[in-house]
Amino acid sequence: MLGVGITGTIALLVARSSQAGELKKIEKQASVQQTALEREKITEMRRRYLTPLRYYAHALSFRLGELEVKFKSSAIEEARKEFEIAKNHVERKKKIDDYERRFYYEGIFAESTLYYTCSYFYYAREVRFNRPFDENRNVYAEKLGEFLEGVTGAFWRNEERGLWDTSQEMIGERFGKGGSAMAFAEMLQEHQADETFRRAVFLRPLDFYWWVLDAGWTDQIKTSLDKLVEFLDKYDPQTYGIPVQQGTRYELMRPGKEPIQ
Repeated sequence: MLGVGITGTIALLVARSSQAGELKKIEKQASVQQTALEREKITEMRRRYLTPLRYYAHALSFRLGELEVKFKSSAIEEARKEFEIAKNHVERKKKIDDYERRFYYEGIFAESTLYYTCSYFYYAREVRFNRPFDENRNVYAEKLGEFLEGVTGAFWRNEERGLWDTSQEMIGERFGKGGSAMAFAEMLQEHQADETFRRAVFLRPLDFYWWVLDAGWTDQIKTSLDKLVEFLDKYDPQTYGIPVQQGTRYELMRPGKEPIQ
């Protein structure tokens, strides 16, 4: 009888051990599936938010570099004149009959600068407003926010004469919907609109480029955009700020540290 009892106890322990092992396997499989879903979600958010943000940050930085060159010669006066013409048309001080033709041709530098600026503000606002990485990648979200604030501050360097943070916000709010900025042609159509509220949001940035911006200020804004682009290029939200095991220690991925495989 004693032998039967021992055998039964051993069998029970083996069964329980087997069940525990199966539970661990199930938990591991569930964890792997959850991680895969999370990575898939972050990949989609990167495509939805970071790809266009990076594109327009780089495009605007490049354009500001061209403006820096113009500031070193009389070419800046021609550029300022085109911003003035656009501003007067949008404000209806002096309307241009062939507006679309002009700003697809000799005035395209001014209008495309405005377009890159407004597109950047739109996608920057999308990130700040929707906060796509806060839940699963909060360390990355915090650092990204710092670079976005750096650009905001660079445009708003002078509280009286700068491109105010509220103007940047309103431009971002008005310049698109459904996750996409408006097209260049759509922006020109807004400039042609009879309703003042559709045109008013463009007045301050046109003023800013027409008579406020100078060479030094241009360089500061460009530098802030370049820092943002560098961060977006160098660090992946999939891994940035995620604890990575190294032996028995965990290290947070920060700038200057590469993921530990």
